[in-house]
Amino acid sequence: MTKVLFIEALRKNFDIPKNIDSILSKLPKTLYLVYTIQYKKYAQQIKELLGNSEFEIKGFTQVLGCANLKTDADAILLIGSGRVHALEMALMTGKEVYILEGNSLNKITKQEIEQYYKNRKTQLTKFYASDKVGIIVSMKPGQCNMKQALEFAEKLKEKGKQPYIFVENFIDIKEFENFPIDSWINTACPGLELDNGMLNLRDLDEFLKEANK
Repeated sequence: MTKVLFIEALRKNFDIPKNIDSILSKLPKTLYLVYTIQYKKYAQQIKELLGNSEFEIKGFTQVLGCANLKTDADAILLIGSGRVHALEMALMTGKEVYILEGNSLNKITKQEIEQYYKNRKTQLTKFYASDKVGIIVSMKPGQCNMKQALEFAEKLKEKGKQPYIFVENFIDIKEFENFPIDSWINTACPGLELDNGMLNLRDLDEFLKEANK
């Protein structure tokens, strides 16, 4: 088995904005803080600032695309870059999600969430009409779901569809157009399907229930 060494790539020389108090005042008072690894030191500074004011911090952790976050906080604050992470957390938790990158505070909008569900409905319709289905499997630690993919492939065969399993360490979305696949199903990082016209296996509960009858 290949050994993997993870090295933190921290962003350097990031100063707290002079107007940070004004920026933070726009946030709900009960927060769960998450950060992308490049912003770890900056996130620790923001946590200290919030903790010394009237805010209640329910948690503080690094965010990964496949994290399963649960919290009773009023909102989530992502410190760093990565709107995909923020959208995934909004969909996962149903909470308001804010993004603080430097001196810029943004929020995942209701329109973004509605667009996601609209796109998913379109992809589900496409999947049910598909004959050839590509199942994406990542070999990265924590993202590999080969057993899940193989079981799903068998269900597809039972329903008259032709499954193809694609195993990759680095998933390049642009390469998908080189294959005659009608519909793509992701079993790797959930962030993959947010902007790339594919479904996650968790979106296919109804299909799996029918296949199990």
